[in-house]
Amino acid sequence: MDHAGSETEVYTPDTLLLGGLVSTASGILASGENRTRGTVVGRVTATGELKMAAAAAGDGSEVPIGILGFDVDAASGAATCAYYTGGDFDQAALTWGAGYTDLQKAAAFDKTPITLKTAY
Repeated sequence: MDHAGSETEVYTPDTLLLGGLVSTASGILASGENRTRGTVVGRVTATGELKMAAAAAGDGSEVPIGILGFDVDAASGAATCAYYTGGDFDQAALTWGAGYTDLQKAAAFDKTPITLKTAY
């Protein structure tokens, strides 16, 4: 029942972040990247910039270090971004770069406070 001057909002639960001890960091998304929230990122060793982790990258970014917290458009130049470095995440909501097997995805964050789970 709505009351005069009130509004009703539908609650939509977050499908990416499931809980846990959440931690974040900020970084620079490399120029040429246009990525969405939930993208798994790695750090380029030579520049320190972040880009979508890809298994065969060979520049350091093949090692996942976090998950983008927001959509970031760095297509025309490097851009500041926020990314998760800890928490429980729905593995089905993540966007991975090319080349990762299911086993590699499951083990990607083993030495970090990021835990991948299946949402029910």
